[in-house]
Amino acid sequence: MSSAVQIWGVIILYLAVCIGMGLYLNNRKKMQTSNEYFMNSNSMTPLAVALSLVGAVQSAVAFLGQPGTVYLKGYGQMIAVLMLGAPIGMITASILIGKPMHHMAAYKKYNSCLEMLIDIYQEKRLSFIVVPAIVIGSFVYATVQWVAIGRMFSTLGLNLSYNTAIIIGFIAIGAYVIFGGNSTNSTVSIFQMFVAIFASLFIVGLALSISGGMTKLNTDLAAVDSSLVSLTANIGPWTFFSFIVLYAYGLFAMPHVSYKFMQLKDVKLIPLLMLVGCFTAWVTGLNPFGSFAMRVKVANGEVSDAVVQAIETSSDTVIPNFIHTYASPIMTGLLVAACLACIMTTIAAHVVLFSSAMVNDIGRDWLHKDVTGPAAVKAGRIVSAVFMVVTAALAFNPPQQMFTVVNIVNGLQTGVIATPLLLGLRWRRATKQGALTSMIVSFIITVVPWVLELAGIWQWPLPIDRGAFAILISIPLMIIVSLATPAQEKPFMPPTLAELKARKAAQKA
Repeated sequence: MSSAVQIWGVIILYLAVCIGMGLYLNNRKKMQTSNEYFMNSNSMTPLAVALSLVGAVQSAVAFLGQPGTVYLKGYGQMIAVLMLGAPIGMITASILIGKPMHHMAAYKKYNSCLEMLIDIYQEKRLSFIVVPAIVIGSFVYATVQWVAIGRMFSTLGLNLSYNTAIIIGFIAIGAYVIFGGNSTNSTVSIFQMFVAIFASLFIVGLALSISGGMTKLNTDLAAVDSSLVSLTANIGPWTFFSFIVLYAYGLFAMPHVSYKFMQLKDVKLIPLLMLVGCFTAWVTGLNPFGSFAMRVKVANGEVSDAVVQAIETSSDTVIPNFIHTYASPIMTGLLVAACLACIMTTIAAHVVLFSSAMVNDIGRDWLHKDVTGPAAVKAGRIVSAVFMVVTAALAFNPPQQMFTVVNIVNGLQTGVIATPLLLGLRWRRATKQGALTSMIVSFIITVVPWVLELAGIWQWPLPIDRGAFAILISIPLMIIVSLATPAQEKPFMPPTLAELKARKAAQKA
């Protein structure tokens, strides 16, 4: 049996299980309302929420984008984002917003974070800033996932062109993503992320095995380029700091991530969610060890010229080439399935996020359409299908480095949503004027320089990432504006100590 047949056999089996699980759950649950389709009626287990949350964060970046950047930058990139930023973000999100988001969602049955933000501030104009941020982010993030599929399959010696690989991935993923909604996708993500965890551990083991152990790998890596084993030599201290800010503080405000906290069925399960999430983030963050091993092998001339040329053309292909060169066909198929697991989880999250914004925020709130019953589910599926077709088509002309694009989008969505969400949930004095000001300034800081850079007109002059800069600016800005504007009622918040004392005094009287 040829290696290509073995690889395809594992991939087809994996996709069949995912699609079968998705269609089975979809038929069993018979979703009738928008809340069931978009939010699973706020009744997910911590395992499903944690794994789908990590999968949505890691996405194709875990197996392609991040390892590709680490191949060029070294340990600083890996430690800042994967070993520190993402796990810290999981902890801060669980502690700071997990409980209040769950309580509010259980009471009001929101379909998105935007609905919650509007309810917190009683200000519908927030949607004019948040919806564009969601739309831009979802389009870019989903497009990058299709790019990952194209690069993954076209690298494995399966005689597939890049565009053909995208089409095959689109057909396979669309079957369960569109019809299942968030309920099905979050449940299937449990299986998908277990595959991803196993694959990540295998990549680390394989990398250390072919390199002679951790010490030998690091020694050889330093011999190739000493800057690769430094934390800041290739990315600089400001970039290192920016990544920590973007992921540790901003992770929970990524709209395709934060809404998952609203699905948890019991607030007492948040510590378990945090534990599972941190473990999964750390394990799937170990993939760049394959990049280090490959960097040494390339420098020593131990891989073919075709592999070297492929990596030089796009460093995002380093892990697919590592897998194809050193793993057996069966394990290659399984590792491709693991990459697909993260990709499918992320695409599913953005499909649901985008369709929710279109159906609920635009269809209901802007166009005043009835989206409360089965019509909402139908509309959600139609919007999801259109979104997937358009983003897959955009992937036919891909960016060179996925991580760069994803980081820009993370900065945009985080800068707009992070501070208003956190302060709105935790600070009584937060006002709609403060939220609007913070959002507008963050949107300008992240979007305008991006457009100017694409046009070749102007480059961002500061050493700190613009997304991280937007976050750091938004915090004091919102506090100052909120303190300078009239206080708003926050009936959803628990009573203060002074209010409790006043109530007791009134009861005694």
